[in-house]
Amino acid sequence: MDIFKKIGKTAKSTASTIGTKSVELMNTGKLMMEKNNLKGKITSRFKDIGSIIYKAHKDQISPDEEKIIAICQEIDDLEVQIADIEQKVKEEKEKSKKAQETTYSENASETEIETPQEKVRESPTEEEEEDEEKKDS
Repeated sequence: MDIFKKIGKTAKSTASTIGTKSVELMNTGKLMMEKNNLKGKITSRFKDIGSIIYKAHKDQISPDEEKIIAICQEIDDLEVQIADIEQKVKEEKEKSKKAQETTYSENASETEIETPQEKVRESPTEEEEEDEEKKDS
């Protein structure tokens, strides 16, 4: 009956771990989508800078520096947001790793199942057989 209790505890712990991992993956996925969205915005803002510069070149005028500086500041802000998201992803992974290690160590101490060990004797070598024959003679 004791073995069934151990199996039950292991199953319950495994289900808990799966639930925790699912939440972690969902949170990490959301963060990665947000990060990719911000990267897309940065790419768009780079295109805007290029467009301003090309248009000024085409019209043979100086580019509007104030617009370019404002766009560069937007890009800087977006990069800060990306760094924040990357830190959150890292923290989420570390939190999950610690939870997994805790669960594993709890399971390891609770679910040890003793099984009888059988000794398996190998077939005797030719030399051993010859020695046995000499002893029997």
